[in-house]
Amino acid sequence: MAKKKDYSEDSKNFYINEQNKKKQKELEEKYGMTSFDGNSEAPPEVMNNFLDYIQQFEEQWEKAESKKIREILGNPNFLKIDEIEPGSLDDEIDVVLEKYAEKNFNINVIEKDDVKPEDFYKFLTEELMEHETDFMNIPGMNTNFIYEEFHPNPKLNIKDCTDYFLWGIKKKDKEQTQLWSAKENLLLNNTSYNKDEFADNLFNLFPDGIEETKLTFKEISVKDLKAQIELLVTYKTNKKSISEIYIMMFEFNKIDEDYMEVRSIAIIDKSFA
Repeated sequence: MAKKKDYSEDSKNFYINEQNKKKQKELEEKYGMTSFDGNSEAPPEVMNNFLDYIQQFEEQWEKAESKKIREILGNPNFLKIDEIEPGSLDDEIDVVLEKYAEKNFNINVIEKDDVKPEDFYKFLTEELMEHETDFMNIPGMNTNFIYEEFHPNPKLNIKDCTDYFLWGIKKKDKEQTQLWSAKENLLLNNTSYNKDEFADNLFNLFPDGIEETKLTFKEISVKDLKAQIELLVTYKTNKKSISEIYIMMFEFNKIDEDYMEVRSIAIIDKSFA
């Protein structure tokens, strides 16, 4: 026996869809939101909640005030670094982070080994407190700050550059590879190439059809702008999965505080995993 259709559910969805169309039109006219054809694959109630959130965001953004984080947190008084008992610094950092979390601020450090607890505490209680931001009080909305945005770390830039560059190798994407390459005098295994030759010869050293790569940094020298990496490459040939390990040395040019480019690559070793 066929299942009886629930017409009440259809009626409810029709009503919500009509409300969604109206709300989307209002958002387009008032805030210039781009039309997306109602995203028909999303359930009407999900779309309704999404549009409500967009409306909340836009309304809060219109009246958002630029305030120092100190003001947003309620001008708290934190202990000075020299007032903290020995061995209690980590606990005090947790206290400060909890205060930030009350206003949905998340603070992260990417290169944790390079940041002393004392420096992180001062950053939280002094430097970041004076930072101005447009505060929007929307339930469930978080604001994220990263320590390295305020204190750029060359090690992180080296990692990012290597990662983006290797994505070009995985896809055999010349444009991606060249985007993160030096403009001239590129070295591959101690031979100099122009940008086109460099990419072509580099791609020839790796198999086609790479399915997966795993990057491990073995050593990074910020002073010399070098990084030794281990790259695990997995690909298929004759329906058989094969993995190879490449030990490579990268050298970089520093363009500015936030950007580096690859100037030299040497494959030191290659073996089957």
